[in-house]
Amino acid sequence: MSPPLVIVLKWMGALSPNRARRMAKMARTGNEKTDREYAKSVTDQALSDYIADHGGLPSFCAAPGDERQEKIYVHVLFEYPTNSGWDVLNAVSALKATLDGVCDALGVNDNRFVVMEDFGEAVKGGRITITMGRRFGFVE
Repeated sequence: MSPPLVIVLKWMGALSPNRARRMAKMARTGNEKTDREYAKSVTDQALSDYIADHGGLPSFCAAPGDERQEKIYVHVLFEYPTNSGWDVLNAVSALKATLDGVCDALGVNDNRFVVMEDFGEAVKGGRITITMGRRFGFVE
């Protein structure tokens, strides 16, 4: 089995699905397309680095034509840019476009994800770290 894939993303500036109540016919955050493209780009780079370091794809990635349906365990660590009391549910909800970008890069469907969220200390600029493997604990 292979080690986990780790994807480190900058804090998404518009993590606030509550804006939708004030914005008729607009996306949840207004930045879904940008967030998805950014996450795909960062995941493409993380995957390239993973292949260089480990000599192949993570074990949960299917080769073209492989219809593998095993679960992918995803740990998301939110490290907020400030200690000003962010809304946890908003952060999780707004992650949808980001996870779609990760799926685009990996060629998997997010219906395979088992997601666990965690909330760390505030860090300058904020950060979202996504760790993916075949089980939680990521001891493969």
